[in-house]
Amino acid sequence: HPAAIGLEVLDRLAHHDIAGARQLLDWLRDDEPLKGGDDPLAGLPFPRLWTKGQNPDPVVMRLAAAAILAQSKVTAPRAIPILLAALKTARRNSMKTDIRLALVLSYNNLEEYPQELGVAEALARQYPESKSVFSAETLCLDTEGKSKQADQLAEDRLKRLPNDVDAMRALMENAAIREDYAQAQMIGRKMIAEGVGQLQDLNGTAWQSLFTGKVTDSDLRDILKAVQLNSNNFPILHTLACLLAEIGKVRQAHVVLLH
Repeated sequence: HPAAIGLEVLDRLAHHDIAGARQLLDWLRDDEPLKGGDDPLAGLPFPRLWTKGQNPDPVVMRLAAAAILAQSKVTAPRAIPILLAALKTARRNSMKTDIRLALVLSYNNLEEYPQELGVAEALARQYPESKSVFSAETLCLDTEGKSKQADQLAEDRLKRLPNDVDAMRALMENAAIREDYAQAQMIGRKMIAEGVGQLQDLNGTAWQSLFTGKVTDSDLRDILKAVQLNSNNFPILHTLACLLAEIGKVRQAHVVLLH
């Protein structure tokens, strides 16, 4: 387990076994490559802080170990003091970014959402288009009962990135959290009409109809289209069965569930 490796690295460093600690970090790094893609902040923080074969600086190695500990709820409390101390002394912006990503992961695993939000907001100021940071901010706000603030966050993102699927999806989910299912469904239908909606959005939009009090032909078309795209997806088949049962087609719903 990665967390056990992180603890062992700290222990070896405490006993001045630099070579042994480096060996463990290099070994884990083989299993945790850097994540590519459009989001510069996507992926785990550990591979950002440690490159296989790099100079064995005990300070950096301790920080890399903390990034490993951040991955587990059990060991995240051990990681946070190390990360906070390192953030105060870090000089390079890239290092500060990597430390903050590890803090976001730690606070998230501990469900300490106010602390996570503060760090995520600092990252968002530096990387306003990052999907992963936007998702972290949205989760924190929604969990803290601040879905209206989450809406504003999504609206601001849409101003920068028109028709951004993540922002539109967040607006849909925020509305559902407030139990405004008609609004959630309207946003979902807009996503589908504008061609940015994906499989999960077809499913989510149809699902909202179960809470609006009326399943329409449009809702059935949405979920049937989703089934055509992926006929082996249980959440989609479950939604189809629920919609069929809602309109009185119980036998057909039963057949879908058996499938």
